[in-house]
Amino acid sequence: MTTEHRRMRILLVGNGRGSVEDLADRVRAMGYEVGVSRRVAALMGARILDPDVVVLDLDAGTAELLRGLHEQAGRRKPLVVALTETDAHATAGRAEACGPHLVLSKPICPAAIAGAFRRLQQFLAGIGALDPAA
Repeated sequence: MTTEHRRMRILLVGNGRGSVEDLADRVRAMGYEVGVSRRVAALMGARILDPDVVVLDLDAGTAELLRGLHEQAGRRKPLVVALTETDAHATAGRAEACGPHLVLSKPICPAAIAGAFRRLQQFLAGIGALDPAA
């Protein structure tokens, strides 16, 4: 019997391509499978990649996008990481209303995002959604 090994799949959703592409390069270097999508095409990107984790900016359209992602995903819903501007107090209410699993404030320290993804991978492996050795 063979065990399927796969890397955690992460979909990065952004409004502007530049900063998302920079983050994508860093996340790929960490060994994860990465997809990049503009916000307007995020649902299509999620259908193609079937991500374990979705990373997106927290803004006025986040709640609607998350509803769409959850409806589309069915039982296997991705974990959601929302990125906020540095003023956490201004965005705390919005984050709570949208319901992401994790909120990180910009600018994102590479060590912080690496640690967050490691913990998310451990969690997913612990519930059987990923092979622990992947």
